Amino acid sequence: MRLTKLEVINFRGIEHVEVSLDRKISVIVGQNAIGKTTILEAIRLAKSVLSPRFSGEATNVLQQLGVMSPHHQFFGIRGVDARALTANPNTPTTIRLDIRLSDAEREILKEQRQQFARLELQSRLGSDFEANQDRFTQFLSNIAGKEQLNTSLKNVDEYISRLETSLDISLKLTIDHSSGNFIGADNFAQQAVSVIERTLPPNLAKFSYYQADRSFPQGEVQIQLGSQDAQQLVQSHFSTPSVKYHRLKISIAAGVIAGRLSQNDLEKNFSAVFDALLPGKSFSKVEISQIGVVRVVVRDKISGKEFDIDGLSSGEKGLVLTFLSLFESLADGAIVLLDEPELHLNPGVTRNIIKTLLERVCATANAQLIVTTHSAEILSDAYESEDCRLYTLRGPKDLSPVYPEDSSKVIEILNDLGVTTADVLFNKGAIFVEGPHDSELLSDGFGDVISSYKITKMGGRFEVEKAVKSLEKNTDPTIRGKRQLFIIDGDRKKTDLKTVGDLHVLQWSKYCFENYLIDDRVLYNVINENTKSTVGSRAEFASSIRELAFGQISNIAIKQAYAEFEPENSGLRPSEMKDKSITEFAEVLWNRIARIGLQTSNLNKSTWIATLTKRASEIEANLQSDWIESWRSDADGKILLEDIFQKYTVNVDRLTMKRKIIKAMKNEGTENWHTIKALISAELA
Repeated sequence: MRLTKLEVINFRGIEHVEVSLDRKISVIVGQNAIGKTTILEAIRLAKSVLSPRFSGEATNVLQQLGVMSPHHQFFGIRGVDARALTANPNTPTTIRLDIRLSDAEREILKEQRQQFARLELQSRLGSDFEANQDRFTQFLSNIAGKEQLNTSLKNVDEYISRLETSLDISLKLTIDHSSGNFIGADNFAQQAVSVIERTLPPNLAKFSYYQADRSFPQGEVQIQLGSQDAQQLVQSHFSTPSVKYHRLKISIAAGVIAGRLSQNDLEKNFSAVFDALLPGKSFSKVEISQIGVVRVVVRDKISGKEFDIDGLSSGEKGLVLTFLSLFESLADGAIVLLDEPELHLNPGVTRNIIKTLLERVCATANAQLIVTTHSAEILSDAYESEDCRLYTLRGPKDLSPVYPEDSSKVIEILNDLGVTTADVLFNKGAIFVEGPHDSELLSDGFGDVISSYKITKMGGRFEVEKAVKSLEKNTDPTIRGKRQLFIIDGDRKKTDLKTVGDLHVLQWSKYCFENYLIDDRVLYNVINENTKSTVGSRAEFASSIRELAFGQISNIAIKQAYAEFEPENSGLRPSEMKDKSITEFAEVLWNRIARIGLQTSNLNKSTWIATLTKRASEIEANLQSDWIESWRSDADGKILLEDIFQKYTVNVDRLTMKRKIIKAMKNEGTENWHTIKALISAELA
């Protein structure tokens, strides 16, 4: 499922907002008490009332919103106060959720057409039939009941056939405050969402809500299995989300006992949280202590000490619970409401939340997240990511998207939050890098040096150089008053960019950043731990990677040789087009083509090939000699690492492998690690 559009009218402090949602993560930012959580509660209310997963879901939500008394059955009509949902009871409340189903979800509706028809019929007959299965069975046993069920089946089939044309459906809830009536607009759309959710096992959800209010039980918790726990688990997803925060140990223990979670699964999931967000800690084990208490044991990597997960801070525990729950509870295509994930966390941790959500939740569970925040770090990451859309809520009628070109609006948002523009670029400035993995590797290896700097991937040397030239012309004091470090690969080509004032340029002395990862000892250890292939001895391994590096020489030689023999390029030159008529420019092009003709007309194939071969061989021989000492610097490190990973069939993805290498270099304090740290520290000093 995807929530594609949201409209809220007259709900609590919101008068009227309407937005389209077109990214994996939608981040709503605004001041405290402006209504960010109200937006999430509106989504929760409409879904729970119109498309409940179980019969009591709407009741749970209405009670939590203060609309329904827990003892409403004793008060009759006075037990429900719909006016608690609005500041203007004279106008109806309207909440509309436009949802796009997936092809797989449409197939579920086809497979569950009987259940779909039963739910649709029960909803028309009234709550007595929904709550009393025996009465509904008796109704279906008479002729009138069978006829109505057949009519529902026919209508359901027609509805599903319409989904072949468009998978877009809409849940629209209208609340009449004078009568207290809650009214839906499309019963088939409402029941379709319910049917899809009800096919899931208790541990999975299509809709999940994470409140900002997080309180955690300390010490022993009662762990129970079976139907009672399953009921609590289903409710914890959306209708009573606060239960999530009491279920950390329960979920882990139940997952182990039920066989859903192995030791390896737990280590993997905890590592995803600790490595990305809380470095220095790791999962150890689940155990029963000497006094019979269930303990989830965490290890401090530096001291080696182990302690119960209760020993984490409230912010750390909130992160662990939230992300473990996200990893384990989301069905494919889930919609997640996440309220202020930065609560109780320092900026250094908050900085990686969006990246981790994208890499570990959106990518693996195909989930859509709607996140509220007043964190400058989350705002900055969302603004820069193509997979996120930033929205600013600035009043009861003002919820607006922020596009990449709206940099001035970002400054206004920060001012609203009480944050300076400098905080968006972090405390001290920004670092711009070329490679797709450079930012992660620098963060993992040198987090203590660059923790106050925002790292941005530029996507290549040309983009870095273009950014430098653009910033040289920028006079905005909020930008130019801070250190901006641009890191450029060696690429066997010296850059002409210079450090000027607060704009610093650092060019690696090696071909690229990955060349610094070519450390025989570290590579051997890390690859040996992450492959099923035979690595051999250390000497054999060192010889092997040297051979792989030298395998690049022939390609380099032919490229350099051809550069000396290559004819003039016949392409257009924009600079030559200026102030010329079509005829004049056509003559320029003809003259170039004529020159190229003269350059190539007297060429002899065998002579040309022999000359090029001879020149390339000379270059190759020189490189072979030069590389005896310099191959670790001069070879293309990205290609070399890829060749190494392929040769030894590493069993993790490329980025993970590189991160393991840089962390090992840091732990061992290798020469290359100290070199990089010294270079960066000097530029940021």
